[in-house]
Amino acid sequence: MCLQLLGYTFDAETKHYTCSLLPNAVNSQFYHYQLSGAVGAVMKLTGLIDLEPLIKYGMVDLKSQKAEGIREAARHLESLKYHGAILADETGFGKTKLSLLALLLYCILAKPNKPHVLLIPGTLIGLWLDELSLWPYFTVFLSYGDPSFKTPGCKVLSSAQLSMNRDGKFGRLPQSLQYLFNGDRNAGRVIILSIFDTHWTRTADLTAEQIPGESFEPPKYKDGKEIWKKEPSVRYAVRTDFTKKFEVLIVDEAHRVKNKDTRIWKALYLQKFEKTILITATPVFNTIHVSSPKVYINETITTD
Repeated sequence: MCLQLLGYTFDAETKHYTCSLLPNAVNSQFYHYQLSGAVGAVMKLTGLIDLEPLIKYGMVDLKSQKAEGIREAARHLESLKYHGAILADETGFGKTKLSLLALLLYCILAKPNKPHVLLIPGTLIGLWLDELSLWPYFTVFLSYGDPSFKTPGCKVLSSAQLSMNRDGKFGRLPQSLQYLFNGDRNAGRVIILSIFDTHWTRTADLTAEQIPGESFEPPKYKDGKEIWKKEPSVRYAVRTDFTKKFEVLIVDEAHRVKNKDTRIWKALYLQKFEKTILITATPVFNTIHVSSPKVYINETITTD
């Protein structure tokens, strides 16, 4: 049913499928389980699938038998809307392709006007860039803190370009890149590729609040210094200017963001992504709600 939905073409020699509904959007080939997995993931993001935008994008005659077959497949596919999905599988099963295909389908169906964020470990930058080069639908910007890292043909976002003025505007963002954060439809085709530490340092920071101490009544002193009933302290909180600036968050090796006490988790939570896709080959459910990914996603990173 999922293969019918995407209008697949099967190559008997390579045992791979291509999506005939996605011309000029992706040059990659897929195994059948990657196609069905991507459809399942996008259903978790959207609930029901309205295939009309996909049919139009694939330039299929709206009255043709092929279009009706696609609609029929969509009518049989319904899912609960979790606003997110967890892709948990063994290493080497193609979760990279699966997550990008899910994002591509979501973009065609939902027509977002905000960029997406792809967070990965630094060791995987080359792998992801190689795969993204096969997806001409997307424009990729690398946001990475190491200036020695060279990426021929890849656009780069600097820390200064992502800094905001006091009026909440990106004063150092070139005119050619203003579309990223002004509601332009082309922003919905942008993936900002970054690593965990760089995303934290460029989109969030810590604020310090002085908490006054509590004195005894009457005050007590020793050696000329006041003895506190409760010592003064400093409370640190995560702050971000990027709340609701992004659309979809994709996290590779997502077990790195499952701890609510970490600053990266708090920053992602405050940024309030519309949708979330978590990728992991590590048993991420060891310490979370194993029976309910919805609870984990909705109560942690993704919020309505």
